[in-house]
Amino acid sequence: MARATCMLVLMVISVLIFLNLLYNHKYAINEYKIGAENQIKTTINATLFPSPKFCQVVFTIGLEGVGHHGFVFRHNSFLQKLLKLHLKNSNGRAGSHERMYIETRARFNQKLFSNEYTELFTYFHRKCHQNLGFTECYSAPSLSFPDDRGPFLGSGKRIENAKRWDIKNLKHRRYLFEHGHPINIEKFYLEGSSFCEIRFILLHRNLAESVLSHEDWDTGWKAHEEILVMFAQYIDSSLKKIPKKAWIRIDYEDFWKPKEQRDLILNNLATFLNWNASYEEALVHSNFRVKVSEKHYDKKRCRQIQLIEESQREELEQLEIYANPLNHPLNLNLSRFRTDSPSVSWFNESCGKAKEIG
Repeated sequence: MARATCMLVLMVISVLIFLNLLYNHKYAINEYKIGAENQIKTTINATLFPSPKFCQVVFTIGLEGVGHHGFVFRHNSFLQKLLKLHLKNSNGRAGSHERMYIETRARFNQKLFSNEYTELFTYFHRKCHQNLGFTECYSAPSLSFPDDRGPFLGSGKRIENAKRWDIKNLKHRRYLFEHGHPINIEKFYLEGSSFCEIRFILLHRNLAESVLSHEDWDTGWKAHEEILVMFAQYIDSSLKKIPKKAWIRIDYEDFWKPKEQRDLILNNLATFLNWNASYEEALVHSNFRVKVSEKHYDKKRCRQIQLIEESQREELEQLEIYANPLNHPLNLNLSRFRTDSPSVSWFNESCGKAKEIG
């Protein structure tokens, strides 16, 4: 009897031990599942909303007619293609938010013209890092200087029939040099730097072809030239107020340089931006074309080019910062029509081998 009782007690103890082990095992499994689930949730959250690490805004500034469309405007322009290649070569945690849009392009431009940069950058930061979940965010906006109608041309007037800016009007000059148009370059840099790395590309093109690309605007080529010179002065005065490391000058004509020079210039541009991308691949897949159609110049056009080039030498090339060769990757002076334009051979053929101006 006593022996049977002992056996029963041992069996009960064994069952209790087994049940305890089973319970602990199940608890351990459940704890592992919960821990793993939390880990998955944490990983997912980290993927969707990673901590912001870096953002960069590269704003291309340049006078009207310098080649914005092929260089930076539109999705298939050279700079936009270069940026897309950089994003492709990144670790997959980088992305772009086109033009830092707020609702629409018109809304974006309105914020720019009103100098409401903190709101733009706050939106850009929130959209890219939080909503899209990128750890690296990029934007490459650009506008012409001047842009569109400007603040003084009434809605009932056409750009061709009226001056958008009067270089002799003190109100116009004060607005440009104090408020800025289309952006206040200094304020854009200072406010934007609280959020992102800000870089500027100054896109230059010989003044003759810049002016004549819109020769009917502002009542005619002469008035249009004077306005462009005033805006070059504004850009020059603004660039004096920001660090030299924040900007670089690229000439439109650099794309027609011999390949060895072009390689150095555009590779230096990619280095300046710190973008891991091949400029050659970007150029091939962009809508930027280095082919130039044959042109014929009549006597009137020959004279216009000569006069505008004189203005470039007397005005633009006297600007301390804008024209400084040290701001170009190869330390080159501002490109000129007679020495750098891809169309100069047709000019010489049409207009004759005129003496060097200046």
